Amino acid sequence: MKTFAAMTTVLLFGLVVGGAQAGPWSLARQRREAERRGWPVKRGPDAPKKTDPATDFGPDADRAGLAVFVRDYNLPLYPDSRVGAHELAAAAVIEAAKGEIEPLSLGVHALADLTALTVSVGPLTGPEGAVLAAGGVKVGYLETAYIQTGEWVKAAKTGWNLKRACRLAPLRLRPMKALPLAKGTNRQIWITVAVPAEAKAGEYRGSITVTAAGRPAVRKPLTVRVRPYALIEPKGHFFGAFMTLWRGDPPTRKTFLDFKAHGIDAVLWFWNEHNWTVRRKGETIRQDFTKITGVIDNMVAVGMKGPVVVALANDSNGYYERKLCKLFGRPLRSAKEIGGKTAQVAALDDEVINRLYIEGVRQFAEHVKTKKHWPEVILAHYDEPTERLMPEATLRYRQIKQAAPSMRVYGVTMNRLKWAKQLVPISDILVCNGSFAAIRDLGKKSGKEVWGYGGAPARHGCGGARFNMGWRLWRYGLPGHWFWCYNFYVGDPWNEFVGRTGDANWVTVYPGRKRGEHIPTLAWEGIREARDDVRYAATLLKLLKGRTDATAKRIALEYRVWLGKLPKGRNRDVFETGNDDFYATLPNYHKLTTWRGRIVKWIDELRRMAEPLSFRDRRGSIAIVERFIRTMVEPCRGNYRCVPCVHE
Repeated sequence: MKTFAAMTTVLLFGLVVGGAQAGPWSLARQRREAERRGWPVKRGPDAPKKTDPATDFGPDADRAGLAVFVRDYNLPLYPDSRVGAHELAAAAVIEAAKGEIEPLSLGVHALADLTALTVSVGPLTGPEGAVLAAGGVKVGYLETAYIQTGEWVKAAKTGWNLKRACRLAPLRLRPMKALPLAKGTNRQIWITVAVPAEAKAGEYRGSITVTAAGRPAVRKPLTVRVRPYALIEPKGHFFGAFMTLWRGDPPTRKTFLDFKAHGIDAVLWFWNEHNWTVRRKGETIRQDFTKITGVIDNMVAVGMKGPVVVALANDSNGYYERKLCKLFGRPLRSAKEIGGKTAQVAALDDEVINRLYIEGVRQFAEHVKTKKHWPEVILAHYDEPTERLMPEATLRYRQIKQAAPSMRVYGVTMNRLKWAKQLVPISDILVCNGSFAAIRDLGKKSGKEVWGYGGAPARHGCGGARFNMGWRLWRYGLPGHWFWCYNFYVGDPWNEFVGRTGDANWVTVYPGRKRGEHIPTLAWEGIREARDDVRYAATLLKLLKGRTDATAKRIALEYRVWLGKLPKGRNRDVFETGNDDFYATLPNYHKLTTWRGRIVKWIDELRRMAEPLSFRDRRGSIAIVERFIRTMVEPCRGNYRCVPCVHE
């Protein structure tokens, strides 16, 4: 089994690059690198087969030199994806609740070589002349890149060998600009509409305009349907991001505003001196918490509710205690390699380091106490200690509790119940990436809170990240959903040909050219959709609360049965869809659209049943009176609904 901490023992200190970056390689350079390494370039997974009939794009598309179509936004659009007739016929429709941000995935297929391709959205006009603010509409495009892929091939003498390959895939989300598009290829366009909380419910209509140099403009009608309600934030529930604090480039308030817009309230990072600095002062230590104070203050300023987790070590590298050993000239304990890694931690019986560790935690806890406006701050003694560091984790837990009795300790169980049982006595929170039901039940029995985590790397796209962060964890009733990793990358983030898997298997966003800037991916967008899925579920549960009528009972039962039957996802090969046991996939991500539609249907039914017959109804008093009369005449024939009627 491979886990993210297992792969980051050295990388978090040695290979994470911060600050401004040179930028992505050109596609030509990427292709040359693949050829130099002898890696075949694979076609997209939905590229047309030789036996497929040619797509009929129609005479209008032939004249324009391009075809515009709509694809389910949970599905990636590769440059060589086959365009389906249903996608060409699909209407451009966005449905969202008040205050929600919702996307549309638009595809452009070139029937001739195109230059200066641009896409724009016109005004969206709705009920009684209301207009959705133009500033709430964003248009971007997906920048393509070659990413690593491959397959494991069984050999008689050497066992399993990896046959490496690469594939051109939609990867980074960029603001719209004039683009070239080669004949026979696709470009994925990403349109988002932020519906104001005060927007009037109803349909808003406008159009999408696609132009290319020397070609007639193509216009496609766009409809935004605003639902007559806002979504509920689930009480006691949060989304969290594992991240690194880049050298000289701590997350800014702008960064955290983007976190909040994507539903992220909590963060976790591993300790290094970009958290706080440690200096020797005689036989004790002095610590400066200025850096971590600035980071957490920025979180609070944008409304992030936490918690904040600082991991003092991972599964083989005791970052904090190693710093103490270096300052005081203390040797690390001798260790043998276990599971491909050798522990680099202080000796258990080193009383100098034990004393300093307690003092360091005490100073940090005292600093946290002075910050009354901060969210909860939690420490992790070791990340995934069960394979080689259980004696150390037991000692550090006791020391943390001695220095800061009220500070909770985060224990990573991974996906095995037996490991979770080992961590129960030395953790206040159990955090798992598998065996969710069993570890959740263990938490209930032992009085421990249980959180879940998964992967949301760039290559998984919107659908993969949405499933991993949303329904996959929500079905188990876990109050915390975490993902690896917001901004971790190995070496050059633009070179997908170095490392075992390439950075698209690690990062959710890429570093920008300027300090403090980040380039999102569709996985980042998928996390927001996962949060909205949870909010729709919370809205449904809020409507069901306290209801005892037959309709509510039926819907409550249907919801429980449906939730219990959701697929758990399947773990796939390291290169084909991820690099770890916590990357789960669905065979068809379009199911996510169907699932939300089911929740919306239940919400609409409950709202209709509870709708008061009052003059607040915007259809006007005459319509209300007419409806009331008809309800009294035919209350139970299924034609009209009234609050007391439960026969439907």
